[in-house]
Amino acid sequence: ASQESQQFLSCNSPKPPIASAEMTFRRPAQAYPISFPGNNLRRGSQESIETETFKIPVSCFFRPVTYMSLVNHVEPIKNFQSIHMFFQQEDPKWEFPRKNLVLGKTLGEGEFGKVVKATAFRLKGKAGYTTVAVKMLKENASHSELRDLLSEFTLLKQVNHPHVIKMYGACSQDGPLYLIVEYAKFGSLRNFLRESRKVGPSYMGRDTNRNSSYLENPDDRALTMGDLISFAWQISRGMQYLAEMKLVHRDLAARNVLVAEGRKMKISDFGLSRDVYEEDSYVKRSKGRIPVKWMAIESLFDHIYTTQSDVWSFGVLLWEIVTLGGNPYPGIAPERLFNLLKTGYRMERPENCSEEMYNLMLRCWKQEPDKRQTFSDISKELEKMMVKSRDYLDLAASTPADALLYDDALSEEDTPLVDCNNAPLPRTLPSTWIENKLYGRISHAFTRF
Repeated sequence: ASQESQQFLSCNSPKPPIASAEMTFRRPAQAYPISFPGNNLRRGSQESIETETFKIPVSCFFRPVTYMSLVNHVEPIKNFQSIHMFFQQEDPKWEFPRKNLVLGKTLGEGEFGKVVKATAFRLKGKAGYTTVAVKMLKENASHSELRDLLSEFTLLKQVNHPHVIKMYGACSQDGPLYLIVEYAKFGSLRNFLRESRKVGPSYMGRDTNRNSSYLENPDDRALTMGDLISFAWQISRGMQYLAEMKLVHRDLAARNVLVAEGRKMKISDFGLSRDVYEEDSYVKRSKGRIPVKWMAIESLFDHIYTTQSDVWSFGVLLWEIVTLGGNPYPGIAPERLFNLLKTGYRMERPENCSEEMYNLMLRCWKQEPDKRQTFSDISKELEKMMVKSRDYLDLAASTPADALLYDDALSEEDTPLVDCNNAPLPRTLPSTWIENKLYGRISHAFTRF
């Protein structure tokens, strides 16, 4: 599969286009008429015209853009051996022996693909067995979905960041294509947040002593305001890295962020997995399903995708985090959003969200892309919020009055969460300190439990 998708920006132009860090792609195709001077053409037999070669002095420029997935739909794959049409030879660095992989239960599936839990033997030369996740296609998948998966394979080989899902290898020979990625213990952030609504009351009812034995596993404790801001900060760091790599995600949402052990956020879903999660998040269009409620205005109307359109999606993701997995634009059908967004409509501030956090969301939703904040700025702002987290989210409050924020059957008694205690916080919280805390290199926690 091609490592890059080429976007033709201009034709017959005297100057090449100016390079930009915010590279746009998937612009509508345009036809350019080219005039041939009639007196310079050889008029002869049909055979002579077909064999004649004409060199036309046309200056064409293009800008290469690597993007997450392809959207064309073609015939279903009749035989998975046709993978060799795209993948002629194995990459020794990434190829993993199929015989050393034992597939387990399905973690998620959609119309064309699925993700299964698996066990890999001697992964990356490591002795013993490693739990992994394996992404694969179903038999009814088309060559387009295969290209999507190969595109994701190509992309994941390029990235290496603690908050982007890690790829261990692939099985590309003698059978269907498998992508082997790290296993995220807690699944999608969306489901993790929704499940967390049930945790607070049971912990509080069982024991209010923060040093009691039931908190020996920190992954099982109730969420705090510091946790939620930490989740957002981790994702912003991963997106900052992707932006620096000139990569555009196009589908950033809580359903496409995975939660690994230690509550570490992992940005995922670079193409295929859009079929794995909730289909009601997408609206059917002639070229496939699109996640309307997470898309920037320019993506909806002009099919423009840039790092700044990812920033818009991040603002919606912030809203999801604050509402513990709520459905964006509650009570509004996706089809109505087009006109509403054009008139300047934005979601209101959730009841348990501070003005400062909400203002950050609004800055992500600026109509003009170049006026939105960068992921670097967002990361720095979230760091400051982590220091002052007690002032930003009141998670001890009851469920917001607007039940549509949650859109499920949980009662008000099921939703309150445990607030932080009055433990002192460090005066400053640089990125290295936060990273050390997240990865267990500092013994004390950001908030004590």
